[in-house]
Amino acid sequence: MSVFGFSKTGKVWGLNRSITMRMIDWWIDRAGPRPYLLEIRQSYDHGYNHGDLTKVADSDKAELRDLVQSMLDAGYENKLVADATQVPRVRESLIELHGLLNGELEGFHQSAGSA
Repeated sequence: MSVFGFSKTGKVWGLNRSITMRMIDWWIDRAGPRPYLLEIRQSYDHGYNHGDLTKVADSDKAELRDLVQSMLDAGYENKLVADATQVPRVRESLIELHGLLNGELEGFHQSAGSA
């Protein structure tokens, strides 16, 4: 099991390590080598199985939320697991992660000029 910790809500989200690693790789492929994504990846590479989102800026959390939404829109959960019976559980986990990121961003307003 691997987890992401959230600073404002104090909540924790978790999923299978190998699935989480594939998600992180997908995020980096889509968004590029953003420092916060590389730091999360490095934490996993070192075997900590923890993505520390407590130090991630709100603008980066907003980007991560949008990446998770892109995964959901694309049905990417179908590529994350070989066992089709696990797809609904993984999709639920992605929806939960998206919701937790939204909770972290409550009150955050991204400027119109930022991407």
